[in-house]
Amino acid sequence: MGSGRGGHLVVGVNQRGQPTGLLTPEHAAQLDEARLRPRLERFLPPGLEIRVAIHEIETKLVALIHVSPHPDGLVVMKADGAYGKGDNRRVVFREGDIFVRRGTESRRLGQVELRRHLDLLRRQAAAEARAEAIRSIEPLAQKTRRAETVATGAADVLSWELDRETLVSAVTEQLRQGDEIPVRLLLDRAPASASQVLRINPEDKPHDLDTEQANARAQLGGLLDRLVALAGRGLIIQSPQLFDLAIAALDSIYNCTFDEQGYERRDLIIEPAQVWLMVIERIYALGALAVRKEKWNAIVELANHRPSIAYNDRYRAWLRHGHIQAARANLLQDSASERVGASLLKLALDHIANIAELRPDYAIDDERLLSSLTQFDMLANLAVAARHGLSGGVVYPHFRRFYAHRSDPAVVALLEEKGARDTIFPDDDQSLAEALRGLGEMGSGEFFFVNGWDEYEDERIRRFLSAHPRSAVSPSAA
Repeated sequence: MGSGRGGHLVVGVNQRGQPTGLLTPEHAAQLDEARLRPRLERFLPPGLEIRVAIHEIETKLVALIHVSPHPDGLVVMKADGAYGKGDNRRVVFREGDIFVRRGTESRRLGQVELRRHLDLLRRQAAAEARAEAIRSIEPLAQKTRRAETVATGAADVLSWELDRETLVSAVTEQLRQGDEIPVRLLLDRAPASASQVLRINPEDKPHDLDTEQANARAQLGGLLDRLVALAGRGLIIQSPQLFDLAIAALDSIYNCTFDEQGYERRDLIIEPAQVWLMVIERIYALGALAVRKEKWNAIVELANHRPSIAYNDRYRAWLRHGHIQAARANLLQDSASERVGASLLKLALDHIANIAELRPDYAIDDERLLSSLTQFDMLANLAVAARHGLSGGVVYPHFRRFYAHRSDPAVVALLEEKGARDTIFPDDDQSLAEALRGLGEMGSGEFFFVNGWDEYEDERIRRFLSAHPRSAVSPSAA
């Protein structure tokens, strides 16, 4: 029975199932589970489940023994089973025997029985797989039903309190129905929601500053995750409106850390540098998706936002500004890489892993995710350099932490795809060659200790650089 579908043994009845009265209380005591189990375990492997119940029917005792299917699918005898002595000794089964039940008969497993048994196991496995699939999609089905309910509700029913998956599904459904009003209202409220998280009430001193700061980071992180998830969905469903509105909200949150004169605010629960780092980490994660989907305009849009800073015009790109300020605030320390600190691209990779909407195309451990991050960094630097020059205040080659085979495809795309080149780096070939050389040389002292990028490896890039040698006056890589 353990080698099949399981079953029941009834003791104390005749062939018609009627109680015989022959099962005495002494017999019933011998069938107690605590006594029966150790006797069976002499011959049967671990894992066999039995249950015993004694019933009284019309003053007559009946024992019911339940045998569950063995989890391994087969029960292999672990010792010889025999009774009698000497010439009268009879062996019923041997160690290694496998028996299967066929009707009222127990038979040793033969080829025919094995084929039937394997077929039974396959059907059981298929049934279990179907059941597991139903169980696994039920939460998704519930989320879908919830998203549909939200999507068909009032214009202001969308809320940042919704979990990310439900919110993205609801927004997708509304856009599918052609209703942009709830989405616009939602995204318009995002900066205010962020300010509410960051603002300190001067009349209410924090009781536990560390705890309140941790809570604020968690709340702000959840809001930012939802925003980049919506932006990512905008890229996938080719909705420029959704993408642009989400990026505008992220830009507003980045700049809500400045006062009206453009100076850093000092009345926030967490320091502005933490906010800037939290935003740009997610911008890099989103940019990697834009690279994989070849959304060249989106890459330029992500690269060229600038901070509303007052005291100088050095930082004209938020990705570089956020990186520098985070480093100055000691937010990028890494004991394993003290010279260059923590990798911003690796921090972004963590967000890609945590936000499914940023990786609809690849599995969570696919190496192409990291490669697309290095390619976004390459293209973002070039897009900024084309508009603001090759200066350390606006560009930084994070891609140089990693081998060139990861980032080279981004350069090849500029060389071979007119749409990419016209959008990202519309300057002439000589300017592009100088920018590529400048990025390759920038930060050489820092990256000397990193076993990563050494030089462009793709022959198409090498030929391009050879065809456009260094000019007498090249852009500064200061």
